[in-house]
Amino acid sequence: MPFNVPLSARASFGIMHLNEVFNNDAISYDSNRADVNEWFLGAYPAEELPESEQTICMADVPFVFPRKDDGASNNFYLANQVVSFPPMKLVKLFFLCAGDFGDYSEEIEIHFLNGSKQIRILGFPDGFNSSPTLGASYGLRCSHSHHKGSDLNFPRSIWLQEVQVNSNIAVCGLAFGDNPFAHIFSITIQDQDLTN
Repeated sequence: MPFNVPLSARASFGIMHLNEVFNNDAISYDSNRADVNEWFLGAYPAEELPESEQTICMADVPFVFPRKDDGASNNFYLANQVVSFPPMKLVKLFFLCAGDFGDYSEEIEIHFLNGSKQIRILGFPDGFNSSPTLGASYGLRCSHSHHKGSDLNFPRSIWLQEVQVNSNIAVCGLAFGDNPFAHIFSITIQDQDLTN
C-alpha cells in the first residue's frame, strides 16, 4: 500500500503526518473504554496522553501525536505499507511505537532516490513491558489500560526508538513488513543537511 506523506519541518527534523496511513485505533477515553480495535490487547487511556495532533518533544525530537477522538485511527500496524516523502539525506529515523503480545524486531526497507534499497531493523518492545527493551528508551507511559470496556491495572507504554541511516544519498521512502502486533504512532526523520 503506497502513501505519499506530508512533512512539516522543525529545526533539522521532518515530522511525518500519518493520518492516511493509520489503520488502527488503540486509544480510548475513560468515558468510552470500548473505543478500540477488538484484537488490540489494552487501549491507552486518552486522558494520560498528549493532545490530539499536538507537536510533542521526546528526548529533543519533535513528533506529532495522533488523534485521540472516538473512532479515530491513531496508529498503524505493519501491513506492507510504503511511505514516500520529499527526498532528503537522512541521519536518523525516530519512532513512537509499541508491540502487542510480545517484543518484535521488524525489517524496514529504506528507499533511496537512486533506486537502491537498504534494510534496517526496528524493535517494537511490548507496551506492557516495565522497562524498555530492543534498544528503545522511555517515551509515553500510562498508569493503566482499557480492555473490552473495563480497566486493566497494568501500566502501558509507547516507546521511543531510533534507527541510524547516515546516508549521503537522498532517501525518499520507507517500506514496512507485515505484523499486526507491531504498531507505529509517529515517525520523525532527521535531515543531514539541516543538522550540519
